Amino acid sequence: MKLKSSVVSIAPEVDTFLGCGPTESVTGDSAADLEANLLLIKSGGSQVLIISLDALYPGARLRSDLIEGLKGLVSDEGLFLSSSHTHNAPMLDESKPLLGSVVESHYLMVARKIIAASKTLLTDGGWASVELKQASYQLNGVASRRRQAPRLLRALSIFSEEAMMLPNPKEVSSTEAEVLLFSEGDKTLATLLVGACHPVSTLERSTLSADYVGRIREFCREEIAHNNAMTFVFLQGASGEVRPNAISRRPSTLKPRDILFSALIGKTFGKFDSNSLEEWSIKRCREFQDAATHAVPSADTSISVARAVLPLEEFFEHPGPQKRFVSVHAVRLGTLTFLGISAEPTWEFAQALVWEKMKGAQLSIVGCIDDTWGYLASRNQCRLGGYEVSGYLKPFSLAEHKTSSETSERIEAACLALLAEL
Repeated sequence: MKLKSSVVSIAPEVDTFLGCGPTESVTGDSAADLEANLLLIKSGGSQVLIISLDALYPGARLRSDLIEGLKGLVSDEGLFLSSSHTHNAPMLDESKPLLGSVVESHYLMVARKIIAASKTLLTDGGWASVELKQASYQLNGVASRRRQAPRLLRALSIFSEEAMMLPNPKEVSSTEAEVLLFSEGDKTLATLLVGACHPVSTLERSTLSADYVGRIREFCREEIAHNNAMTFVFLQGASGEVRPNAISRRPSTLKPRDILFSALIGKTFGKFDSNSLEEWSIKRCREFQDAATHAVPSADTSISVARAVLPLEEFFEHPGPQKRFVSVHAVRLGTLTFLGISAEPTWEFAQALVWEKMKGAQLSIVGCIDDTWGYLASRNQCRLGGYEVSGYLKPFSLAEHKTSSETSERIEAACLALLAEL
């Protein structure tokens, strides 16, 4: 297996707006820890360029611009474009204005930098022959944010759907993460991590931050690779209903409504303070370090890629004349296959696909690729309703065309068909 890699700063130099953040602009900071990490891997006659951005979503426009800018150098299936889903980075996806406005000059800077770095990787020499090592581990300290509403509140019509956005640690208290290490002798040249947890643990929503992803990345470079320039690709897993377990027992304010609400439903999500955030982050870093230390060489170093698209109009109505697509993108590196879906798949959806349909195959589901259109819930979650089933439609500029369960079943079938091609 051969490898080339690159790290590009995509911190904003101008005032910008955060994805899923405040409506006020945020001051640009070229020193912020926001990156694009690029990994070009080749084995035999196959290769894949994996790009991971510190952003909420990549967006349809960015993928289109990259494919056009790299025409003749990379195939459509050979470009895997993803984001870490940090909420504290500038918005790049213009199709979701309610989640954040795109500042054109920043977007163009990001696109130009990634195209330039990709061209260098795709055209220059300097391939490194690497050993592939692999490990799996449990990413702890997470909680499902879907909990069934108390019957009393449903009976009083305070909530019309059964599932509320409340802590449910019993449903999900850990997610499985995958680590790939690319080493040349004793030197780690690049790392790929697939982990499922919403990056919503920063203290301030109005700051630029790569969130816990940046913390693990920094830790890996300093403590494991001893190389501050090492490429660290993070792929956001099936985290649609999974977030850090920052949980509060107190009402958000002392208003009678909030006190009553807290008394009736119990625990709610809260914010980490600086000490608890640091403690939570260090534990995630140590979990990663333990897994990386015990990574084992993979005898299989082959590569397979496949990609398919479905018209978004078959599932949702959306504004604008532009064609948009639901994409599924499979990449097999050695014995590990990761399947990207242009949505935020829930952990329950991923588990149903991996264990019920693929019989526990070495498969990791990745979300937040390409034109991420919304949430992809399991059929059981569709029955219960809640934000991940239909509440997200307005912020994502969508109107439902098919039922949520039909959408889930159709995309699941597309995933299985694509995996059969590898």
